[in-house]
Amino acid sequence: MLGIVSIVLCCPCYAGFWAGIPAVILGFLGKNKAEQGLATNRQLAIAGLICGAVGIVLSIILVLLAIFGHFNVGNFRNMNNN
Repeated sequence: MLGIVSIVLCCPCYAGFWAGIPAVILGFLGKNKAEQGLATNRQLAIAGLICGAVGIVLSIILVLLAIFGHFNVGNFRNMNNN
């Protein structure tokens, strides 16, 4: 659940990073419990782990694009003034 939330929240408010961290942790713990035979939901744990990681990566990429895009827009404006 948190993995899906992290993917959805990475676009509008960059909160996918903060939802992705617990998704990765809980997915890893769930996968370990399933491998020990204490749980039967290994596929769901792996899906949560992957979705959480995707949410984290997308959030980082979007933040970097916002930061570097802001700087590049300023440089582009300076090029047009010359």
